Amino acid sequence: MIHNRKFRQALFAGALPAIAMAAFCSPALAAENEAVVALPEIIVTARKQQESLQNVPISVTAFDSESIELHNFNNVQDMSYSIPNLNFSRLTTLSTSISIRGINSADNAPGFETGVAVILDDVYIGRAAGFTTNLIDIERVEVLRGPQGTLQGRNVTAGSINSVTERPSDDFKVKGKISYGNYDELTAMGVVSGPIVPGKLAGKIGIARIRNDGYGRNVSLDKPLDSTDAWSFRGQLAFSPTDDLTILLTGDYDDYDNHDSHGYYGPPDIVKLTPDITSREMFGDVWNNGFRKVGGGALNIYYTFPNEMTLASITSARAYNVSAIQEADPDLNWGPSGAGTFVATARNDQKQNQFSQEVRLASPSGGNFTWLTGLYYYRDTLKNYQNFLFGVNTGSVIAGASTIDDSRSTTKSYAAFGSATNHFSDRFSVTGGLRYTINKRGIRVLEALGIDGTDPVFGDYVDMLTQDDPAPTEFGALVDLGTTRNKVTDKALTGDLTFTVDWTDDVSTFAKYAHGFKGGGFNASFNSGFSGGSVKPEYIDSFELGLRSMLFDRKLRFNLTNFYMKVKDQQTLIYDSAAFRYVTANEPGVRTYGFELDAAAVLTPELTWSLGVGYINSEITGGANKGLRPAYTSPWSINTSLSFDQPVTEALNVFAFGEASWRDSYALLAGSPDASRQGAYWWLGGKVGVKAADGSWSLSLYGRNLTNETVASYATNVPGLFTVAFLQPPRTYGVELSFNF
Repeated sequence: MIHNRKFRQALFAGALPAIAMAAFCSPALAAENEAVVALPEIIVTARKQQESLQNVPISVTAFDSESIELHNFNNVQDMSYSIPNLNFSRLTTLSTSISIRGINSADNAPGFETGVAVILDDVYIGRAAGFTTNLIDIERVEVLRGPQGTLQGRNVTAGSINSVTERPSDDFKVKGKISYGNYDELTAMGVVSGPIVPGKLAGKIGIARIRNDGYGRNVSLDKPLDSTDAWSFRGQLAFSPTDDLTILLTGDYDDYDNHDSHGYYGPPDIVKLTPDITSREMFGDVWNNGFRKVGGGALNIYYTFPNEMTLASITSARAYNVSAIQEADPDLNWGPSGAGTFVATARNDQKQNQFSQEVRLASPSGGNFTWLTGLYYYRDTLKNYQNFLFGVNTGSVIAGASTIDDSRSTTKSYAAFGSATNHFSDRFSVTGGLRYTINKRGIRVLEALGIDGTDPVFGDYVDMLTQDDPAPTEFGALVDLGTTRNKVTDKALTGDLTFTVDWTDDVSTFAKYAHGFKGGGFNASFNSGFSGGSVKPEYIDSFELGLRSMLFDRKLRFNLTNFYMKVKDQQTLIYDSAAFRYVTANEPGVRTYGFELDAAAVLTPELTWSLGVGYINSEITGGANKGLRPAYTSPWSINTSLSFDQPVTEALNVFAFGEASWRDSYALLAGSPDASRQGAYWWLGGKVGVKAADGSWSLSLYGRNLTNETVASYATNVPGLFTVAFLQPPRTYGVELSFNF
């Protein structure tokens, strides 16, 4: 249900600048503002070629490096509050939830892949757990909504997040930033770029360091919670032996540690998050630890033939090693009366590696008929160890046993694709694309029961857990429950068809149909082993109508995209409370419609305003969850911002930026109880400071989540025992120094 008061406030916040814009954009007033600067042109590669955002018949939100700096984004999750109809939540060290237009991908199950493509410099990253890149040297981030499988890659049913890094420079450059804030939060990022062999070979090195002492506290253990210790590295060589050939060799590595992170436990409450959780305090012998190590390399070759046809070859190998440990041993009064203290521990170790090769050939640009075609190969191996213990702590032993899943899954994907555009006139064009995909997946799952001894009262038990060994991997006795193997092969022809009309040089409309596909897999989810069997492929049909306009000499941008989607067998992660386990399942059908509005305007030479509005009406149309909204689907998402930049001397400017984002309420788990719902909230942030007129340095104060909202990435209730939630950061603020020479 929409919270009417908050919704009216959000609409008012978004409508107030629009009312001002209506006056500003009258022809008479526009004529009086000839000196007003124009909105910058945004160049994107959403269709694997450089073109203006206004010419792309796709719902895209893009941020360039200057905008990323102004918003104070450190990673992609920070950006999600500024993008309508997108939810990006880091749950644990292992898992990430990304939702676009109500299509959700909670990537914490070994048999489950995300429906949102994450792409770094043309390289498709197969699992969201493998995407942890901090925004060290990012030139641009593009978020594409809707099925994009024709050109963006495999499994792209919801959309894609494309990050493009800055290439090494032929001029020596140094840029970076360092900030310090509350919770002892330190962020330092730096990039050095320059020529090695002038005109032929250039190199770049980027390093980032982010740490904090934790946003919460375990009162019983007197330990911090939600602490972060991360660093990142990226290096790149750019070799251009001729004007027509560019070879990029890239390597990156991210090391991310969570100490006692994210999980907040409280007494059972099936209505809302408990006071213990909202105060970010936790009691009892409860902790969560984990680490994530991610790295990869890529060889990108771009060549232009004498006839101006272009060839691109992208070869990449990537891998990650992740471990997440969660343990709950709450106070006695939370457990069953007279039975001791409830205990639940989980250990999940994953090792993944992937290899991909893509080759694309494109026609010369600018003609009446243009085309692009390519081949794609992807291979993935995932080793997954899961150990889940459920029992009762009697004070000397834990009565219970561990259910162990030890699996190895493999994926091979082959695809051929092509897209072509025919300009029938200067004002009318048609674009069509097809992609044929073959996905082959296999899995081997060993299930076992880990037992360490016998208690005279409770029977089998596992030794008392400690902080040094919160979820054991070795047992005195191991009961083999059997090994299961399975294979699945899916073949699909997908594609899109778009009609575009340019009414003027600055106003266009488009109508688009897209058919998307996400391959099937296996239900090797947390504590369910192979018992759930295979998961069917996911199919989507999407219809869009869009308007693109740039008015009043590029002083006003107004873009609108309406969409209607039908999803068959949507893959989702649900919590089976009866069996106390997570299960990857297919929702028989999901129907979704809505829109995205993107507007920006230059109000004065010093003041720029933007507005983004997203609306989703999404409903599960069959199965046990019929009539419910999919998880992480806010009916309304609104964000508006003001940016001010005023010279005070020839060498010095003052600047200020403020953004308000409002999200409607949404479920945190499919078919979840009330405890697994996030209420509507505001997310406010901003930055104010001084900077050099030439942009060589700036000194500023920043703030995020200024109203200190408690926002859950995930929450669930174990009836009669406790509620657990993973929270987004609280109010943070600090000082930042940036430089660019």
